[in-house]
Amino acid sequence: MEERLEPREGIITYEDIVTNIVRRLNIADFSVIDRMTISEYSLLMAGARMRILDELENIHLLAFKMQVAKNTKKVGDKVVPAFDKFTDFFDRKLIETGVSSKAMDVSEEEKDIYKLMSKT
Repeated sequence: MEERLEPREGIITYEDIVTNIVRRLNIADFSVIDRMTISEYSLLMAGARMRILDELENIHLLAFKMQVAKNTKKVGDKVVPAFDKFTDFFDRKLIETGVSSKAMDVSEEEKDIYKLMSKT
């Protein structure tokens, strides 16, 4: 089965919803799933997307700290860090507003996640 957070072509099936709930929300109790309203599902999935963004931010923060520790560039006679501040490396606001981040090397999966994040 294809993995996705959002429906394709505007169609979402009961199976898609249950799969998302089990995978993203870690809820496997079908009595809870069957009682869940569309509003509850939408809010919980929005929270799941924000959690993914939080995790991406933490991963990039760790990578940024590692880059700062070892990545430098020469400016005149000085050797300085390649990134002056964290937002030069990962700009959460750009991602939240749906604008691609500044020349970051990201995987196709991350690009898909960024696109999904902009739909909330």
